[in-house]
Amino acid sequence: MRWGLLCVGRVRAPGLAAAIAPYLTRLAASAPLEVVEVRAGAAHGRGAVEAEGERLLARVGGRDRLVALEVEGRRYTTEALARQVASWRASVAGRLWLAIGGADGLAPAVAARADERLSLSPLTLPHELARLVVVEQLYRCHCLLTGHPYHH
Repeated sequence: MRWGLLCVGRVRAPGLAAAIAPYLTRLAASAPLEVVEVRAGAAHGRGAVEAEGERLLARVGGRDRLVALEVEGRRYTTEALARQVASWRASVAGRLWLAIGGADGLAPAVAARADERLSLSPLTLPHELARLVVVEQLYRCHCLLTGHPYHH
């Protein structure tokens, strides 16, 4: 099973990029996580968000499962998220994508296409920080599912 993270924009903060990199490296050996970045809108507002959504959805195939990260999504404990990730991975025919919106959130079209909605927190997080949290949690889920001691 292939899985990936769809992101609007790049991580610009060097400290966040440096914090994300080790988790991607650790996952690369046994469960590579593809990170796809689409161009962020040049301006803020509805039109920019819709254009970002089109770019995200262009990466999602018909057999893929899409999980949208949204504040209103379902919240999990880490252990429950690991079980859910295992379920998603077992049931998807294509790729499992998790989508993080840009500064103005996810386009309604992405939310409508999503098979699931996941919330990291009831707080609004900057999209770059959300990427760090998602990558770390996916690594933690992988460790839980494979019996690696990282979670302890």
